[in-house]
Amino acid sequence: MVGVPAEIIAHYIRTRGVRKGVQQWLKRAYLRKTTDHNGEIIFTEDWDVLVILDACRPDLFRETSDEYSWIDHVETRQSVGTATKHWMEETFSTVERDMLQQTAYICANPFSDRLLDAEQFSCLNEVWKWGWDDEEGTVPPRPVTDTAISVAREQSPKRLLIHYMQPHTPFLESDESPQLTLKNFTGSGSRPLDDWELVEIGERAEHSVWEDYKTNLRVVLDEVELLRENVDAERMVITSDHGNAVGERGLYGHPGGVSIPALYEVPWCETDATDKGIHQPPSYRTENIPNDVESKLRALGYV
Repeated sequence: MVGVPAEIIAHYIRTRGVRKGVQQWLKRAYLRKTTDHNGEIIFTEDWDVLVILDACRPDLFRETSDEYSWIDHVETRQSVGTATKHWMEETFSTVERDMLQQTAYICANPFSDRLLDAEQFSCLNEVWKWGWDDEEGTVPPRPVTDTAISVAREQSPKRLLIHYMQPHTPFLESDESPQLTLKNFTGSGSRPLDDWELVEIGERAEHSVWEDYKTNLRVVLDEVELLRENVDAERMVITSDHGNAVGERGLYGHPGGVSIPALYEVPWCETDATDKGIHQPPSYRTENIPNDVESKLRALGYV
């Protein structure tokens, strides 16, 4: 069991029983050793604005596509990552410096603190540092949209990369999640169990969580719709950093190091955008706000 934190092993055993817990751990350890893929770097494509919807599956995207007139065709692509940390490492370590210097990155995911340097980009705005909602345990999409619009208008970057946290858990409009934490099962740790973990331990039904997942996607697609009417782009792409398992190989969520299609297949939707000037972003307080990266990653289920 080398390389696997003891509390995670304890979590499997205490939530599933010794036999099932060990089986689940062994399965994940096996998949980490035996699965791999290549994927496509987003910068190999030609785009003006690219939107990342964190942890979005292609089939989930297609289920909501008929609700938005601007979504015409949804392709499936292979991401370079199966979790955000993996995606950031693979994406930004291989791109030429000149290309990144022409890119403004609006990022709601706290992993940017560990993996990125502001000097890599024409602009790196880490919205999670000042736009975090403690009550929701995530970054709502509106501050991300507002920041992207402001940067597009004020800086006119050649490429604008926008990374929303949704539809990744937590689900913003759900009140069904039991208030359980890792401590309830392992005796240590305080982070909440996310909804996919609750499915694994039988505290939530898979179909119910899928509907919340879909609602979380609608929440962020509404923001993308607003974005489309307030930035200019001949080619705007909506995709994801990675997918999300919903029972494939007995997995839920996106455990690190496992490369199965459910985790690396992502939607790819091309459209355009026109700044009609119909939304004026408010000013946000962005300085001198204390930040605890670990607590934010924990709230998102990463730690």
